[in-house]
Amino acid sequence: MSNIFSQNEGEILQNLDQYLLNTEIMNSCEKKSFRLLVVGTVDVNRIGLLGKSQSMNASGDRSRIMAVFMARKASEVKSFDDKVTKIDSKSKFNEGSETATFSGTSASTEGYSSQKNISQTGGSTVTKSDRIKWTVYRPGGLSSAIQQTFSSYKFKVVKPSQLPRRIAKINNKRGTNVDPNAFSIEDFKREFSEADGLSPETEDRALEALELVKVPLFVIGTMDVGKKNIDPKSGKVMVNVTVTAAVQYDDDGWWETVASVEPQQFAGLGIDEMSAETDALIKAAKAASNEIVQQLNAAGIN
Repeated sequence: MSNIFSQNEGEILQNLDQYLLNTEIMNSCEKKSFRLLVVGTVDVNRIGLLGKSQSMNASGDRSRIMAVFMARKASEVKSFDDKVTKIDSKSKFNEGSETATFSGTSASTEGYSSQKNISQTGGSTVTKSDRIKWTVYRPGGLSSAIQQTFSSYKFKVVKPSQLPRRIAKINNKRGTNVDPNAFSIEDFKREFSEADGLSPETEDRALEALELVKVPLFVIGTMDVGKKNIDPKSGKVMVNVTVTAAVQYDDDGWWETVASVEPQQFAGLGIDEMSAETDALIKAAKAASNEIVQQLNAAGIN
């Protein structure tokens, strides 16, 4: 482990938030000296993956990869009142008895009757999740940050704009009939504006296009941008971004999920909302891309 740390010290120190868990920052000032202490738990599993990254990184060129991350801002949130169902059941029961007595030529009767009312109440409450509509966009600089991470590990990054011409060329050569626009960023934007994933139809079209042009790795992710706040320590504008992603791999025509990034939140700071948002988006994109590479390395996928 010590060898891995020494060989990757620069990477670890530049991204301490990725390799330290439950960090706490303490500082003290005495006369002209200032002391800053960062305390946390080292994520040995993630650092251990760097050792695998080195061996994979030294093995030569790797697969082509398509990585698409969508930034989203909530444009409309529709909340629903709880649906309450009340049940009020009432029942009535009558009961009684009568006794007859005979003596010679005379007879007499006596009896009683009673009524019982039973009332039952109950019900149920159903809570419906908020319905969110998103504004989906791809901010400038984001693609470069993602490409830089994957390229540094020798993956061959393919841009979406390269696909239509390539698909059309293959169609002419092989006589296939795949839609050159089957891999559609506009379709992705439209569907991610109302859902957290692609529809089966849109996903199938995209995978068919990637399969035709022999791009075996497809990364799709979302980065949800929160509302701006003011950082109490620095006084700067702060924006949080929550990132999640999944990776599919073409195994001889069968696409399967081989890596995923669970929701992680990153904070960005800036002099205004735009700069804070950009800072958070780039942090999230780099962290998610790096996490994906580590998982692919651990799975032995080149």
